[in-house]
Amino acid sequence: MNRTRSPEVPSSGLVQNEESFVATEIEPGVTLRWLPVRRWKTASITVVFRVPMRRETVTRLGLVPRLAARGTRELPSLTEMARFLDEHYGTRMHSSATKIGYCQILNFSVSFPTPSAIGGARARSLVKELLSFAWSCAVRPRMDGDGYPPDVFAHEKEEQRRDIEAIVNSRPEYAMVRLMEILSQGDPSGLPAWGSLSDLEHVGPIDTWEAWRNSASTSPVDVYVVGVDEDTLAAACSAHDWAFPAQRNYRPELEVKKTPPSVPDQMIEVEDRLPGSQTIVCVALHAGIDAADPRFPALLMYNGILGGFPHSRLFTEVRERASLAYFADTVINSWRGMVIATAGVRDERRKEAENLILQQARSIALGHVSEDELEKTRKGLLRRIMSQKDSPSSLIRRSLDWIVLGGPNTDEELVRMVLKVTREDVINVAQGVKPVASYVLRGIPDGVGGRDAS
Repeated sequence: MNRTRSPEVPSSGLVQNEESFVATEIEPGVTLRWLPVRRWKTASITVVFRVPMRRETVTRLGLVPRLAARGTRELPSLTEMARFLDEHYGTRMHSSATKIGYCQILNFSVSFPTPSAIGGARARSLVKELLSFAWSCAVRPRMDGDGYPPDVFAHEKEEQRRDIEAIVNSRPEYAMVRLMEILSQGDPSGLPAWGSLSDLEHVGPIDTWEAWRNSASTSPVDVYVVGVDEDTLAAACSAHDWAFPAQRNYRPELEVKKTPPSVPDQMIEVEDRLPGSQTIVCVALHAGIDAADPRFPALLMYNGILGGFPHSRLFTEVRERASLAYFADTVINSWRGMVIATAGVRDERRKEAENLILQQARSIALGHVSEDELEKTRKGLLRRIMSQKDSPSSLIRRSLDWIVLGGPNTDEELVRMVLKVTREDVINVAQGVKPVASYVLRGIPDGVGGRDAS
């Protein structure tokens, strides 16, 4: 087996050396990523499948984590699963579908008391049994013939429908989903991890299993283990059957990083109307700087100066001084190389808010950046980066971001790069930023017609 470890990072006065995941290739396309840190009271095993976004599969695969929580072939009922977890020291199981760049991320995880607190043969058998359980949740779900049990599937499909519809009630989240859809212009990478309501109507228990069976057997898999000692983990892995639901047909080309859809030549402006009291304004600012670009730390600083902190421009100028917004913030889409500015406003002031957002972006490009806001942003970013060490899930997400998107693969490396960013670096980035899309989700009185949220 090929075994690699990220280079050690010397500690500094600002950041302690962080242990990085040890990567071991179990077989082509299946990688064990082990973090031996035991400072938490719980350990975890997380099985992650990275599936390229495809319109024909995304909605079906979005259902899979729900169905995984309803039973495995060995434990085919909620009662049996609950009993198993309770007997294993109150282990907790979690599954989800999310998205990183062009990949749909299917996650099957268990968290349990750290084996060092249990000790002996029981600790070794615990890890072995929970690794098998997490793997079974992913690839050996409860079945009925050639598909999921129809009654279970119908229930989870209805729950998925309700959850998707509920996203409309989170207006900023829904606005972001719509903006990505608009920018993608039909590319499947613009779809959310749960797919679409229109496609959900047409999926069934057999075709959903077939889509997952094929995707699981061809996609890259990362098995993250945190808080388990090396000998215990080695014993569990050597005894584990890494069987897939179909003959393994991993394709290395799936690991090739894909480029995002090209940005439009002209600014796109779209308005939707939905019942509600608040209007959401979203502006996409394209920098063309992704996570692997050496200028990415400067883009992080630009984003922090524009929005994201109490001292940032959108907070001080749009929200406080102009009293235009209930909230105003920015986020980075590090795959698309974009900064997305979002504000919740009164409907009659939507254009005013959009213009002021663009004005603040132009101000930074013109060099109106003080040393005070530069250093406040730097300190805020460093605190945010280092807070990721507080939970295993944050470290796993950081690792997955690096695998899919590239860029710095440790917090220490990113910290060093942020410390080197100058005022001129930020201004140079700002001068390359181009507004490419404006999306407005207008709040209208109940009963007035608007765009169908599906």
